[in-house]
Amino acid sequence: EDVNANYELGTIDTRIGRIVDDIAKAAPDALIVLSTIPPAAPNNGTFNNRASQANTRILAVVRTRREAGLHIMAAGMDGGFKSFGSVRNGLHANNRFYPNDAGYAVMAELYYRLIEGSLEP
Repeated sequence: EDVNANYELGTIDTRIGRIVDDIAKAAPDALIVLSTIPPAAPNNGTFNNRASQANTRILAVVRTRREAGLHIMAAGMDGGFKSFGSVRNGLHANNRFYPNDAGYAVMAELYYRLIEGSLEP
């Protein structure tokens, strides 16, 4: 909702970073998977521009925490969602903002691929 409401996007990395740090402190061996914001339908350029700004900050949180030794990965919903053709394949609900069931299935597939690829045999 912060992206949609344009709420303090300049501090989204600080706020998410605190949450990640709290999780890592409580469960130091946990794998933390932090998602980027998926795009809205293409006619929602204002939201998509804000999401892009937020995603840059989210990826910075992942990068700095990984460099500090945390078990953290980024689920790139922004690029991944686009690769599944969200613009053409109807992955958004009628409001063209939130994913529909097919969109959520794409998100689940992206999470699955990311986590599966990180598991040791």
